[in-house]
Amino acid sequence: MAVTTVVGSQITWKFGASAYSSQVTGGTLTTSPVISRTKTLSDVAYPKTDASASASVSLLFDDEAAAYGALNTAAIAGTGTSVEWVIGDAKFTGTMYIEELSVDFSAEGVTTASVSMIGELTTLADSP
Repeated sequence: MAVTTVVGSQITWKFGASAYSSQVTGGTLTTSPVISRTKTLSDVAYPKTDASASASVSLLFDDEAAAYGALNTAAIAGTGTSVEWVIGDAKFTGTMYIEELSVDFSAEGVTTASVSMIGELTTLADSP
């Protein structure tokens, strides 16, 4: 099976109705199912009782009128927002809530933003 490497500049993501590309500098998308151990009469079962997802994404800081502005508005409002990431031939979609948003800057002059989100994600393979 061939392996395809995808760099951050090739990742397209959508937050709300707006799409952004060539901005992601790194990140992690995590799905966390909640599994319960249940003793039955004949065995032990491990049913999934819930699931959540989280996202931690670093991106180039643009300004208040673009991606950072949309993230900041959603963080202050505390409302869920539709998200979509297209990474290679996989697409992740869902609704997420912002837990933390920060602006990171350095003496070298590169300013980035970091966002942590929680909510639900669905993975659609081969669906760019």
